[in-house]
Amino acid sequence: MQLDYFTLVCINQNATNYYLEVICLFLDGDRWSTTGMTVGSIEEEYIECLTNHLSSFTMVVLELSESDNVALKFITYIGSGLSLAGLFITCVVYIVLYKDLQILTTSRHLVHLNLQIALGLTQLVFLAGGSATSNEIICKVIAILVHYFSLAGFTWILLEVVMLYLKLIAVYDGEFVRMKNFLLFGWGFPLLLVGLFAGVNIDAYGNEQWCWLSNKDDGFLWIFHAPVIIITSVTLVAVIAVVRVLCVASKSEAADAKKRIISAARGVVILFPTLGLSWGFSVISAKHDAVVWKYLFAIFTSLQ
Repeated sequence: MQLDYFTLVCINQNATNYYLEVICLFLDGDRWSTTGMTVGSIEEEYIECLTNHLSSFTMVVLELSESDNVALKFITYIGSGLSLAGLFITCVVYIVLYKDLQILTTSRHLVHLNLQIALGLTQLVFLAGGSATSNEIICKVIAILVHYFSLAGFTWILLEVVMLYLKLIAVYDGEFVRMKNFLLFGWGFPLLLVGLFAGVNIDAYGNEQWCWLSNKDDGFLWIFHAPVIIITSVTLVAVIAVVRVLCVASKSEAADAKKRIISAARGVVILFPTLGLSWGFSVISAKHDAVVWKYLFAIFTSLQ
C-alpha cells in the first residue's frame, strides 16, 4: 500500500539561503536514495522534504557562499545592464539613424531588429524583477515573461539564419508576405510553448532565489532547455548550409570569393556566441553543482 505524500521538516541551522542544490534522501538498504521523495518549500530556517513512505531520512544541502553570491549578482546585474544598453543603442541606430536610408524596409534588417527587441526585453524584465521573490504572483509573472522573451530570442536567431539562407538560394519579391510569416512565427511560436507550459503547471515558475523556473525538479528546467537545444541545433544546421552555399558560390564568382568567405566567417563568429552558448552553461549548471558553471553562465549571458 502506497501512502500519500506527507511532510518532513528539516531544521537548517546554518542556512545561508543561497542554495546550489537541496536533496532529500532516505536509507534504502545500504545506500541513500531519492525514490518517492521530493523537495517541498525552502525557507531560511527550515526545508521541507515530501515523501510517500516511512524510513530513515536525511537532507543534503549544497550552499553557495556569501562571497560567490555577491560576485554572481554583481556580474549578472552589471553585465546585463551593459548588454541592455548596447541592445538599446542598436535599436536606436536601426530606427532613428538609418531611417533616411530605409534600412527597415528589408526583411533581413527587420528580423535583426526583432532579435534585438527580444534579447533586450529579456534583460529588461530580468533586471526589473528577477529577484522579486517576496511576491509569489509577481514572481511567477516575471518568470513567465523571461521564459517567453528568452525563447523568442532564440527563435529570432533561427529566423535570421533562415532569412540569410533564403536570400542566397531564393531571391523573389515576396518580402512583405515573408516578413508577416516571420513575425507570426517569431513571436507566436514562443507564446504557444510558454502558454502550454504555464497552463499545464503554473507552479513550475518561480523559486525561492530567482523569478525563474522552479529548481525543485529537473523536469521543470527542461521545459526551457529542450526547446532551446532543438532551436539551437536547427540554427547550427542552417548556419552550415549558409556557409556551404557561400563557399560553392565563391568558386564561380572569383571576384567576390574573398568578400563572401569573410562575410560568412564574420556571420558565424557573431552568431555562435549569441546561439545559446550562455544557455548551454545554464543546462550544465542545472545538472552540476560546481560554482564555476554559475560564473560562466553569468558572464556569457551578459555578452548577448
